[in-house]
Amino acid sequence: MFRSTMATELNNRAEGGMDTAKSQLGHASSRTTEKQYVARAVVAPDVSDHLRKIGGIRGRIKRDD
Repeated sequence: MFRSTMATELNNRAEGGMDTAKSQLGHASSRTTEKQYVARAVVAPDVSDHLRKIGGIRGRIKRDD
């Protein structure tokens, strides 16, 4: 878990990105680092406005306590 977290952070934030992560982990190929250690970003469109309209929620959660 630590190696994956470190590789992901180095890829996202360090100068050199994937090459820096690869070197830190001691891999010969950045493909290994990318495939096995770097978390993939999940990209999805922001549909929160549509969900609010469907659910009738206006910026807060309704609770029946």
